Amino acid sequence: MKMPSLALRRAPDFTAIFMVLGALGLAAFLGLVTSYLPWIFTLLLVLLPLVLLASISRPMIGLVVVLMFVFEAIPTAFQPRLPFGGGRLQATDVLLIYLGFLVLLRAWMTGQPPLRSMGPLRFPLYYVYTCIGVSLVYVRYFAPNTVALGEARVFIGWLIVPIMVLAADTPQRFRWMLRSVVGIGLVIALYVTIQSLFDIRIMTSARVEALNLDLSSGVTRSIAGGGIYIVIFTLYLLINRMLDRTVSWLWAAPAALLLVMGIAVQFGRGVWLASVLGFLVSAALFRGVIGLFRALALGALTVALVLGVASVTKPRLAEAVIERATGIGSEIKTGGSFNWRRLENDAALLRIERSPLTGTGLGGQYKQTSSSVGHFGIETTYIHNAYLFFPLKMGLFAAFVPLAFIIAFWVTLRQGVKRHREQADPAFVAALAGGFATPCLTSFTQPEFADPRGIAAFAIFCGLALLFRRFGAVTLRPAAAAPPPPRPR
Repeated sequence: MKMPSLALRRAPDFTAIFMVLGALGLAAFLGLVTSYLPWIFTLLLVLLPLVLLASISRPMIGLVVVLMFVFEAIPTAFQPRLPFGGGRLQATDVLLIYLGFLVLLRAWMTGQPPLRSMGPLRFPLYYVYTCIGVSLVYVRYFAPNTVALGEARVFIGWLIVPIMVLAADTPQRFRWMLRSVVGIGLVIALYVTIQSLFDIRIMTSARVEALNLDLSSGVTRSIAGGGIYIVIFTLYLLINRMLDRTVSWLWAAPAALLLVMGIAVQFGRGVWLASVLGFLVSAALFRGVIGLFRALALGALTVALVLGVASVTKPRLAEAVIERATGIGSEIKTGGSFNWRRLENDAALLRIERSPLTGTGLGGQYKQTSSSVGHFGIETTYIHNAYLFFPLKMGLFAAFVPLAFIIAFWVTLRQGVKRHREQADPAFVAALAGGFATPCLTSFTQPEFADPRGIAAFAIFCGLALLFRRFGAVTLRPAAAAPPPPRPR
C-alpha cells in the first residue's frame, strides 16, 4: 500500500478560529469597558484604530479628522483628554505626533525631500521650537512653573504644516484638502449660528453666553475661537469664486449668507474689523481697484440681506449687531474689554523690562491677581496680545516668532505666484492672503499665535500656501476629464 506523500499534507488552518476568538475577545473587552466608562469611549476605541489604519495609506484622512476635532466640527465631547503637565493632552495631539512620524517615514521611503517641500516655512518652525526648548530648560532649572508643559503643548499644532504638505502630494489631494477646509468652515458657521439663534451648545469648548453679561439683552453670543478664521477664509474664497463665475451661485450665495451669519454672531468687534480689512486685502489682490469696489458692493449686499432676514426672524439680533458695530467709539472711551487689555499690556511690558532675556518662562505669572471688574483680573498667566506673549514668556529672543511666520508665508505665496504665473489662481491666492491677514490683525487683541485653534488656522493657511507653491492653481470642483482622442478613420 502506497503511503501518502508528506508534500500533500497541509497544516491545519486556524485563521477562522483565531478570527472568531479575536472577535469574541474584542466584544468581551468592549462589554467590560461600557460597564465602567461612558458609551462614547467604546465608540472611540473602535473609530480611532480605524482612523490610524486609514492614515497609513492616506495620511490626509487622519489630518482632516484632527482638524475636525480641533475646530469642533466633531464636538470635543467625542474626544478624550488626559492630564499632562498642568494641562490636558488631547487625542489630537497624539494623532498629530503619529501623523508626523508617518508622513516622514512615507517621505523617506518614497524619496520625497521633506525639508525642500517645506520651503521658507521651515525656518520659523525651527525658530519657534528652539525658543520653546530653551524656555523649558530655563523653567526646569530656574523657574519651576507648574503649567509650563501646558503652555508648550499648544505649539504641537504647527505640525499641521509638514503633515499637510507631505500628505497632499498630488494636485488631486491638494484639491481634496482645500474642499475639506471649506467644508469645515461651513460646518463651523452652521454650528455657531444655531447656537446663537436657539441658545444651545453644540461645540463643547465654545463660548455661548449672553451678549451683555450685566444686562438682559436677549441675544446669545456664540464664539468659535480660531475656527472663525476658517469661516472667514471660506467666505473670501466663495465671494471671489462667485465674482469669477467658477462656482454656481445657486449654492454659493446661500453658503456665503451662512458664513456671514457665522461671523456676525461672534459679536467680536476685533474680529469684525479684521474681517473687513482682510476682505479689502483679498478684493484688492483679486481684481485691483475695480475688484475692490465690486467686492465692497457684494459684501454690503450680503450683510444687508443677513440683517434683513435677522430683523424678520429675530429682530433683537439685528439690533444688537448694529449697536455693537456702532459702539466701538464709546467702548474705547468708557473702557471695558479695551481698557482691560491695555492694563494687561502695561503689566506685560513691565515684566519684559525686568526679565528681557528669559521672560517669565512658559507658564510663568506676570501680574498679581486683581479684583478689578471683569474676569481679566484673575488671569495671571494668560495674555490676550499674541505679539507680547513671546517676549513675555520666552524673552526678547522669541519676540520675532510671529514676524518670522508672516514673512515666510508671504514669501511662499509670492514664490508660488512667480512659479505658476501663467496658471496662477487669483481668486484662491487673494482669499488665502486675506484669510491669513485676518488673524494677524486680531492677534493684537487675541492670542492667536499662542492658542491651539489660532495656531491650527495659521498652519492651515501656511500649508495651503506651500501646496500652491508646489502645484499651482486648484479649484473646488474636480478637473474636467480630457476629451478622448479622435478615432482614426
